[in-house]
Amino acid sequence: MKTLIYMALSANGCIADHKGDTPWSDGGWKKFAKTVGTYGNIVVGRRTYELMEKGGDFDRIGRPYTVVVSRTLKLNPAKNHTVARTPAQALKLLRKAGYSKAMVAGGTKLNSSFIEKNLADEIVLDVEPFLFGGAAIPFLKSRPLMRNLKLIDAKKYKGGFSLHYKIRKEAP
Repeated sequence: MKTLIYMALSANGCIADHKGDTPWSDGGWKKFAKTVGTYGNIVVGRRTYELMEKGGDFDRIGRPYTVVVSRTLKLNPAKNHTVARTPAQALKLLRKAGYSKAMVAGGTKLNSSFIEKNLADEIVLDVEPFLFGGAAIPFLKSRPLMRNLKLIDAKKYKGGFSLHYKIRKEAP
């Protein structure tokens, strides 16, 4: 299954401020929503799910089929939302639901898990013109990890720029 990690982040590599707020541009949201529409699904972690549900973000992006990855989440998910305990199980659930590609949309733990377990094939990073300091939320966990990337595309959009990478499977 082709798996894409898609994240908007600040110029210094953070996916949200210390409260989980994400002041991304309208251009970034439109690009994200279009990609979600292409994939028809997203895979998110518990905290991202709760923030998106609370903020009405699922409605903004067309209520895609959503898999929440959490080991402890006790959730009564909305229609076409389900829960998986691991990234691998999330991909199995998507295959069972008829999808041939998956879009991972964060957060930090989930991004790290997909990359560490070599379950992601590509990454799209939408870089927005913000800097978050202090206890901002990083793209990846701070533990040893290295992967080689190959730049596929770089484009400017209204509000930022987008970098699309292929994750190389060979060792760095």
